[in-house]
Amino acid sequence: MSTFPRFNCSICLDWLDDVRPVKITKCGHVFHEECIERSPQCPCCREEVNELHSVFFSSSPFNQTDQQGELDRAYKTIDALQKELEMLKKDLAEGQFERIFHDEDLPNTEDGYEVDDFEEAEDFGEMDEDTIREDPEERLPLMSSDYGFHWERVSHDSLEFSTTFEQADSDDFWGPFDGQEENVTSVTVRRTRSRWLGHLNSENDFSDSD
Repeated sequence: MSTFPRFNCSICLDWLDDVRPVKITKCGHVFHEECIERSPQCPCCREEVNELHSVFFSSSPFNQTDQQGELDRAYKTIDALQKELEMLKKDLAEGQFERIFHDEDLPNTEDGYEVDDFEEAEDFGEMDEDTIREDPEERLPLMSSDYGFHWERVSHDSLEFSTTFEQADSDDFWGPFDGQEENVTSVTVRRTRSRWLGHLNSENDFSDSD
């Protein structure tokens, strides 16, 4: 867009035009006549003001049609870029949200075994009572405390968890705890909780076996 410089009086800072009389000093600086007459020195260079000459500007109406159209197009371009930026921000936020819950990005268990999907976790929770009773390594030791139940260790095939859960009676027990993010371990326990508690309630000797 083309720009057109304008000149102003260094004393009052208003524009210099052909509406108000304009004077030029001997040092070459230009001011409004009424402004420079009140100053004994040039405010720009501090030279004595002892001679003033009138200045006349040749002016004509300025057509702003082309410039206004150019300005409108610039505003439209800015609006389009702003909308595109908002869409990119939205897509980025949705992409990050999907990545958090993607199976491939689930964290490993403490022992370094990775659960690729929740079907393995469900199969693990479907062990019947005979299997648990026959294999001591697959028993579920349980002890009570002031906070509730503590799961000490669960071991089965390639899945191995070693986690302590607190406050079993609270509503949010089966979700995140101790400031940690929900992971595969807590999801597995939550989805198989009813089965495991059923086994434990029917086998009172589990708490005394180890």
